[in-house]
Amino acid sequence: MTWSAQWIWHPPLDDMDNFYMLAREGVDLDVVPASACVMVTAGSLYKLYINGRFVGRGPNPSDPSRYYFDIYDIATFLQPGSNGV
Repeated sequence: MTWSAQWIWHPPLDDMDNFYMLAREGVDLDVVPASACVMVTAGSLYKLYINGRFVGRGPNPSDPSRYYFDIYDIATFLQPGSNGV
C-alpha cells in the first residue's frame, strides 16, 4: 500500500499551553463504499467524529520518530452526499 500524509496544525501562537484544535474536512460521495479506511495519529491526543458520530480516540503519546496510528473503517459512518469528516 502506498500512502502519504501531512500534519494538520495551527500557526504558532504566543501561548500554546492547553491548546485545543478542531480540524475539519469534508467529502462528497455518490455512493457509500463497502469499506473506507482512515489512518489517524496525533502529537498528543485526538477524537475522531464522522458526521457528528464518535468513531474513536487515541493515541497515547509516543516517541515522535515512531508515531503509532489507529486504523478505522468508517464506511458505516458515511452517507451518500455531503459528509463531515
